[in-house]
Amino acid sequence: EALAAAGKEEMASIIELRTAAYISDKADALGLTVTAEVQTEAGPEGIPVPYRAELTGAWSEELASYMEGELGIPRERQVWHEEEH
Repeated sequence: EALAAAGKEEMASIIELRTAAYISDKADALGLTVTAEVQTEAGPEGIPVPYRAELTGAWSEELASYMEGELGIPRERQVWHEEEH
């Protein structure tokens, strides 16, 4: 059980990092400067899935829609910290 738990923790960490990278890449493609941190939770079969995103940068409707539609992170679990330049 400990080995399985450690494997799921490692998988969650990888999913969090890759999802944050996807969000950053999409932001770059939109001409935005955004940093993202993603948290996972166990999905229906115990597999970690993106659950919440915390973003620093200017809010974007297009990026928020992308995270909701493509990554399954609804707006109520997107936390934006807007920076002014």
